Amino acid sequence: MGKSGGFEFFARRKKGVKPSLTTPAVTQEVIHWTLSRLGEDIFAIAERPDFHYRPPRGSFNQSICASCGEGVLDRYVRMKDGKPRCIPCSGYEG
Repeated sequence: MGKSGGFEFFARRKKGVKPSLTTPAVTQEVIHWTLSRLGEDIFAIAERPDFHYRPPRGSFNQSICASCGEGVLDRYVRMKDGKPRCIPCSGYEG
């Protein structure tokens, strides 16, 4: 494949198929292609004198843990069984 657009993975994504519902073989094809390329083949690195970085503002948005009912800052929410959970209730071990 010369172009990344020729992969079945991207055709499925255009149709709205979530990556998690894509077969491992289809996903592996894209991963293998990406890992076999040089950085110069994938990324364009250029000076951007008109660009000024602004760090994102902190978010204090919260969700409620579906297990214990505690408020959890969204950046710490872990999804489990399609529901928001705090880290202890999610079983996440970072």
